[in-house]
Amino acid sequence: MFKKMYHSLSMPVHIEYLVHEDYACIKTWIEAADWEYEDQPVWENTGKSLTVENEIPYMAFPTASSGVYHTKLPACRTSGGYAMGEDFLPNIPDNILDHDDYAANLTGKKFRCISYAWIDGSDPSISGGEKSDGACWVIGVNHDGYTSPAVNALAMSSATKAHPVRTIRHLQAPASLFMYQPFKTDKLTECSVTLKYNKVYGFSTNILTDWDTPGLEEDDSINFNYLPQLAEAMPKFTVTSGGGDIAADANGAVEFKMVDADGTLIEKDASIYLEHTGGYLPKSRVDVEDGLGSFKVTALGLEADETFKVKIGFRNYTGITDVDFTVT
Repeated sequence: MFKKMYHSLSMPVHIEYLVHEDYACIKTWIEAADWEYEDQPVWENTGKSLTVENEIPYMAFPTASSGVYHTKLPACRTSGGYAMGEDFLPNIPDNILDHDDYAANLTGKKFRCISYAWIDGSDPSISGGEKSDGACWVIGVNHDGYTSPAVNALAMSSATKAHPVRTIRHLQAPASLFMYQPFKTDKLTECSVTLKYNKVYGFSTNILTDWDTPGLEEDDSINFNYLPQLAEAMPKFTVTSGGGDIAADANGAVEFKMVDADGTLIEKDASIYLEHTGGYLPKSRVDVEDGLGSFKVTALGLEADETFKVKIGFRNYTGITDVDFTVT
């Protein structure tokens, strides 16, 4: 598990990142000359069933909403929640880049919470397909500093195979948080994350350990290419038998194991999805038990010297490993 942090979020907000075993939350705070709104939110004095907490304390999860289908509103613009900049300082990781500068950047300044968004698997609007194994939950922060609702970007891009960065950009909300959840049963406190924060305002969190800025310790040069971290966080598949030569119209069997980035067996159960470029698969979904799985394939309708492959992956994160075949 890793926690990567980058000071590459352009929006001038302080990010507050809270995580619990079953849910996580991003809140955004803006510097405010005054703690009072000059104009109340448009919905403040309207007749509505929705009731939400307008003033959310710092380092606290938003309370339950009512008058809506679920107690955790997926994303909300708030009309309050107040803190002094120095309140943020104890909850900023010690090894954040230029840590000592935040005392000067934040002390004596007033901040107001303007929005929050949840990652919450219990939300009934999130279907089973979106909650399947191999998820990348993303929360963005738009150019006005408001959070966007969390989405499993891999579910949205499963047809296009686009990286989650591309998906969230199509939603016009630059990404702040990527949370990689390899298995739907994983606790969110055990998931790897990539978090982008503003260089001036920083971020604070209820989990302060094990953060790092990639590239900084190795050669004092930040590696801003965080795209490969998706693959790093997700399981891989190693073929232990099968593949290679197969006779025309003959059956073959493939055995494989599920491993982490270091090649260590992941002894978990999962549903694995198969795709093929030729031949025939009697099953397109197979179960992995304790990290081990197998499937059958037939070189149906193929002739000598033709090639095809079977791709092993998850429902939304497909094609992680290819098994190549040559017809003999």
